[in-house]
Amino acid sequence: MHNRALKRAHQLFAESIAVFSELDSEYGIWQGIVGHARIAVAAGKVAQAVRWCAALDAWSTAQEMAPPLWTPEQRHCYERALAAARPALWDSVSPRDARRRAGEPEGYGRL
Repeated sequence: MHNRALKRAHQLFAESIAVFSELDSEYGIWQGIVGHARIAVAAGKVAQAVRWCAALDAWSTAQEMAPPLWTPEQRHCYERALAAARPALWDSVSPRDARRRAGEPEGYGRL
């Protein structure tokens, strides 16, 4: 049931983006993209969720709705999607990889 519900939610968000595109409703499209990110997190597809968030950032910037211009409600929705994905992202990265990606030299922080 859970997987079926997630697939249905994904379909509904895809439909809503199409409808809001026809209506030229930037806020509706924005909500649809955030919805996709939240569904991806719920499905355990964290990398996909992060890609949706990146797509939202790029799309909204192209629409001259860059993140600093978002309403508090939009910012809250976006931050919730990222916050939900963040723990799973860190779980998928080893401590050594995390240090390397952060630019720390090998052996840094060890006694």
